[in-house]
Amino acid sequence: IFSTKQIASFKLQAATMPTFSKLATQAGISEVSGKWFIKDVEDPVNLVLHGEEVKSQEARFGHQPLVGHVRKDEQFFHMDVQMGGFPMVACMLSEEKDGHPGESAKLLQFSNGGVWSKDAPLNKPQTKSASAGIPMSEVKKHNSKDSAWVVLHGKVYDLTEFLPDHPGGDKVVLDWAGKDATKFWSAIHKQDWIQEYTKPEWCLGPLGPEPAVPEDAKLKAAEDEIKALKSELQRLTAAPSKPSPGLQDAMNIAKPTAPALKADAPPLMSDVP
Repeated sequence: IFSTKQIASFKLQAATMPTFSKLATQAGISEVSGKWFIKDVEDPVNLVLHGEEVKSQEARFGHQPLVGHVRKDEQFFHMDVQMGGFPMVACMLSEEKDGHPGESAKLLQFSNGGVWSKDAPLNKPQTKSASAGIPMSEVKKHNSKDSAWVVLHGKVYDLTEFLPDHPGGDKVVLDWAGKDATKFWSAIHKQDWIQEYTKPEWCLGPLGPEPAVPEDAKLKAAEDEIKALKSELQRLTAAPSKPSPGLQDAMNIAKPTAPALKADAPPLMSDVP
């Protein structure tokens, strides 16, 4: 039984790979053993079928092997998987190779969005925008629960959907949202784990340089800044048109006053008849 989230994930991936079709259960059982390549990971995962259990020879998923159990009572190949402590479901897809009748490429499609290809890496052409790279100034804008982008090993990932599922809680991800978290990630994870725990569509592309600013735009920005500084300098150095209340009080205190005469003081000359 699939969750609503898993069904939506399968439908989304199927839409991006329309030429692939699901493989029947028995055919999938005969194909599941062998070398499987994770996107952007050089070393393949070696899967071996032991009775009703599929297991990876390498313990590379959180220091644990992948363990799967085939659903033999279903028409198409589906496998319940435990990978690095995360439960998920995998189905097998098949596509006939161009120019090779009778030969077909095999994919394992996981409910978390991951896609593995058998015997050879699955290479997808990059879009022009992805190959150009995403500048850090754009990444910095995505630092909240509504949009959490993180840079890991030179690539930009949108981890917004991962926030509620992160084993350590969403705070860890949000603390690094809008930043390069490569050093933090490398301290506790292997680089290969990124592809194993994230969906392919979460990778937005490589981190790229900042866009070049046209020279005329730079000149205008400099002129505007100089104009603003001159205006502020004139305001600070200009004499006040009238004293401020504080200055008026200070002037009144400092203003000299005539000394008062004592009662027994002799009369002034002007008072003598």
